[in-house]
Amino acid sequence: MVDLCGLGDALLEATFVARDNRFRVTVELNGEYVWTHLGNSGRLTELLTPGRRLFLRPVTTQGRKTAYDLLLVDLDGVLVSVDARLPNALIGEALREGNLAPFDGYETIRREVRWGGSRLDFVLEDQSRRCLIEAKSVTLVKRGVALFPDAPTVRGRRHVEELRRAAAQGERAAIVFVVQRGDASAFASNDEADPTFGVALRAAVKGGVEVYAYACRVSQNQVRLGRDLKEGWTAIDRRVLVLAAAAAVAVARENDTEQGRGFVRIHADLTIPGEKGRMQRCAL
Repeated sequence: MVDLCGLGDALLEATFVARDNRFRVTVELNGEYVWTHLGNSGRLTELLTPGRRLFLRPVTTQGRKTAYDLLLVDLDGVLVSVDARLPNALIGEALREGNLAPFDGYETIRREVRWGGSRLDFVLEDQSRRCLIEAKSVTLVKRGVALFPDAPTVRGRRHVEELRRAAAQGERAAIVFVVQRGDASAFASNDEADPTFGVALRAAVKGGVEVYAYACRVSQNQVRLGRDLKEGWTAIDRRVLVLAAAAAVAVARENDTEQGRGFVRIHADLTIPGEKGRMQRCAL
């Protein structure tokens, strides 16, 4: 759980006006236009629309050009945490408290560890084991499917490829997607936004990298790591690909890619691992 209110002061309600650059937005607060820091380089186009209700936290750090951090967006009644730094804090807390079952039992937790050509978020170790973890922030949800990324991410693809190489060398490697909202029921790579990331993720899964996704419980006071979005699926590579297919269907329906006789046709072949390792065609 991450406390959003610092020393207990309530967040300030504001209204979105414009995004000035990657990390600064203009908001209306108490009748005045003010600059606010946005700790997220994603596009967030579905969230940052004029008139949208926001929640800010005052910040008094000396030397800053902005006096507030944008923490929450009210998306038609669904609170979405938009601070991309928060997932690391949530995962770190869960690891320390032993509340992340797939990673129980490690003795030490190291953060921001240089590995190959990248810096990974966590390395867990004990006398005989090691696990590399990269955490990713997710804010985009369409038709109940959480999607990452919402824009092309060279850095994200590089992390995935680094973990795939580590897994090929015998290391345990995992990616944890933290969906910073509570209205998602599944997760998939967003091939529409960045098909190369989706290719890299599926290759990593095939190469032994573990993938996990968790929704969050978000209120105006705190953000808590919530349910596992992929509980119930059996093979990790199967569930990533099937959920990706579900996302493709949702996106195609939304974009009216091709409609007729009550169905949507996806112009792609999708082969997924079936039972007992046999490959099977997935009809959508």
